[in-house]
Amino acid sequence: ERPLEFNNWYEETKFLAEQLVISYSKTHRETVIYRPSIIVGRFADGFTTSFGGFYRFLAILDTFFRQVQTRATHAAFINRFIGIEQQNGYWHIPIRVPGRLEKTLNLVPIDFVIQGILAIFHDSSSFGKIHHLVNQAPPTIGEIKEVVDNLYGVQGVTLITPEEFKSIRTTPLESLFLTTTNPYLFYLKNPEPRFVDTNAQKILQKKGIFCPQFDRAAIERLIKFARHLFWGREVR
Repeated sequence: ERPLEFNNWYEETKFLAEQLVISYSKTHRETVIYRPSIIVGRFADGFTTSFGGFYRFLAILDTFFRQVQTRATHAAFINRFIGIEQQNGYWHIPIRVPGRLEKTLNLVPIDFVIQGILAIFHDSSSFGKIHHLVNQAPPTIGEIKEVVDNLYGVQGVTLITPEEFKSIRTTPLESLFLTTTNPYLFYLKNPEPRFVDTNAQKILQKKGIFCPQFDRAAIERLIKFARHLFWGREVR
C-alpha cells in the first residue's frame, strides 16, 4: 500500500522498486525483499564507508555548531545579544527545534544487516516474503541528543513538539538553523514507522542473530568514527 507521503525521494524510489519486485514475484516465487531500517556503522567500532542520511544530518550539525563557535569568538557583543555564550566548557546556543525527545530512531549496524541478509537468503522459507531487519529496542532522539551535545560541546538546543513550534516566532539564529537542517528534520519530528519483523525474526532467532542495543557508548562510537574521517572526506 502506498504511503500518504514520503520523507524524501529516496524512500519513494525504494517503494517504487519494491512494487516492481512484488509484481515480478507473482510469477517468480524465488524473490525476497529485505527492508533494513537506518543502516549505520559497525557496532564494535563505528567503522563505515558510507556517510549519507543519518550521518549527513550529524555532519551538518557539526559544521553549524563549529561555525557558530568560531564566529562567536570574534563577535562577543553580538553573541551576548542573541544569547550565545560559553558556560562551564560548553557553548550555550539557544535554539528551539521541532522534535520529540521520546521519538525513537531505528538504527541498525551494518554487521547485523549483513548477518541477517545472509541468514534469510539461505533459508528457503524466506521466498516470496518481505523481511524487516530492524532494531527492536532503538535509541530515542533524547539519548542521541545527549551524546551529540557532549561531543559537540553545546547546550541550549531545545526540542519542542511540532504542534507547539507552529505558534512560536523564530529568532534569526533559529531560522538559519532550520534552513540549514531542513531536509533532515523529519528524523526529529515525524513519527517512526511501525515495523512488523515477524518474517525476519522467525529466521534470525533460529540462527541466534540479534540486533545489539544502541546505548550512549555505541552512539558515541558511531559519531567519533565519522568525525575522525571528516564525515567521509577521508575514507580509509
